[in-house]
Amino acid sequence: MTNPYLDAIYLPIVPPMDLNRDMPGIDLISPFPLQLRTRSSLGLFGTRRAVSNGLIRMHEAVDLLAPIKTPVFAVASGNVIGGSGSSALIVHERGFKFLTFYQHLQNKLVNTGDPVTTGQQIGEVANSSEDHLHFEIRYPFDISSPSRDNSLPIDPTNALYQWEVKTFQNDEAVRRGHIFDNVSITNVEEVWRARLLRLLLVNISGNSRDLFLPFIDSSPANLSMVETLKLAFFHSKKVRIVWRESLFFSKIQSAHEKASIIAEVKVIR
Repeated sequence: MTNPYLDAIYLPIVPPMDLNRDMPGIDLISPFPLQLRTRSSLGLFGTRRAVSNGLIRMHEAVDLLAPIKTPVFAVASGNVIGGSGSSALIVHERGFKFLTFYQHLQNKLVNTGDPVTTGQQIGEVANSSEDHLHFEIRYPFDISSPSRDNSLPIDPTNALYQWEVKTFQNDEAVRRGHIFDNVSITNVEEVWRARLLRLLLVNISGNSRDLFLPFIDSSPANLSMVETLKLAFFHSKKVRIVWRESLFFSKIQSAHEKASIIAEVKVIR
C-alpha cells in the first residue's frame, strides 16, 4: 500500500490557481483547471537541469503555465515562514508538517510570519520564461525548524492532476463527439517524457488521434482500463472508447492542443 506520508495525493490541498477566468470554454474539463508545462519536459518534477557551475540539479517542482497576473492561492492553511519578493514558503500542520513553495510571483500579498487560509490569494503569476508558477511540496527533516534546505521534495503531479480527473463530468452531453464506437485498437505502447512522465499511448482504426492514459494515476479504475485495452489489442477485440480533453496534459502531442485522455473503455466483441 502507498505510504500516505510519501504521496502528495493524500494531502488535503486545493489547486494553487484557477485558469477559468482567463481560459473560457474549459469549464467541463475541471472547475479548477491547471496546465502542466511540458515543452521539452522543462516543467516536470525530477527533470535534470544544468546550473552555472557545470553541475546538474533536479527540478524539485512542477511548473504550471498561466498568464501573467493569474491569482495564486495557498493550497492549505498554514504560516508563511520564508521567501523573497517573488516567492513564498508556507508550512502546514495536519498532524504532521509539510511545506509548499511558490516561485515567480508578483504583487505578493503575504509576508514572513503571516498566517494564511486554504484558498487565500498570496500573489500573482509574474513574467518568466513561458509564464508559469513554480510549485513545490516538501516534507521537512526537522519539524522543529522546517525550511527548504532541510526538507525533501515530493512529486505533486498526480495530486494536481486528480482535480481534473475527479471533477470530469462523464455524462452524455460531455461525451457527445468524444466516443469511438466499434473500433479496433491498432497500437498500444508506453511512451515516456524525459523518463519521468509515463503514459499509455493507444491508436484506433479509422482515426489518427493519439489517445493517452497517464500511468501516474494508479487508481483501480485506471489500471483496469489499461488491462482492458491491452487485452483487446492482443485478442483483436472491438471496443467502445470514451475520451476527454485534458488541459493539464496539453501540448504533449503536436496534432491537438489538448491531450486526449481515455475516460471509459468497453469491449464489444
